[in-house]
Amino acid sequence: MHLNLSHLLTAMAIVAVLTVAVNAWSVAADSRLKLQQAAYTLAQDLQAARQLAEAQNVTVQVYFEWSRRSYVICRPGMSAQRVELPRGVQWTCPFDYIFFYGNGRCSHNGTFTLYLEEGARMQVIVAPRTGRVRVREGS
Repeated sequence: MHLNLSHLLTAMAIVAVLTVAVNAWSVAADSRLKLQQAAYTLAQDLQAARQLAEAQNVTVQVYFEWSRRSYVICRPGMSAQRVELPRGVQWTCPFDYIFFYGNGRCSHNGTFTLYLEEGARMQVIVAPRTGRVRVREGS
């Protein structure tokens, strides 16, 4: 059996379609990983701020800079730390700052929604009264 030009062109077309499909899947998977990383990093930073406030009986402040897509953690006696969201990840939240106090409480509670334009969402939830932080996928 020998191949002719039509067989070769068909095989090349199949390879091209598969390449495009794999690349699109890879980009989507990369975006989802960025979203998960952003949500878990925010949750860990908020939890660390809460724990530091309780351990040292101080107030730790976190300010959210919506236009810059970043937040700033201000710890007593330490320089402020700015954390930026990965490119492509957007967010919403009902407040511009949160303070964690030495008694374990926080100034605000609510839900941060982090999302991609493609529709994937994750939520970082700060519980009322306790200031506990958790992550929920979807919604």
